[in-house]
Amino acid sequence: RMRNMLAAMDPPRHHAYRAPLSPHFRPRAIAGMEQRVRDICRAIMAQAREREEVEFVHQVAARLPTHVIGEFFGLPRPDWPYLQQLAE
Repeated sequence: RMRNMLAAMDPPRHHAYRAPLSPHFRPRAIAGMEQRVRDICRAIMAQAREREEVEFVHQVAARLPTHVIGEFFGLPRPDWPYLQQLAE
């Protein structure tokens, strides 16, 4: 399974998968997402503040990367918790 993960692939196979995505991860593209990432962070923290107790890793830290990926790929917000479930 590991060899099918992008991070573990060797060239030239790695390059074939990476090349189409590369422009989306350049500094200008990432900078263009800054406000959206900040909004996601604020929403996650607002949800955490509403609770009396927070399990930080699962309810805060784990949400950030999956929500940003969901936003980045244009996935519907209701699907983001499922994306987090798949990541876990």
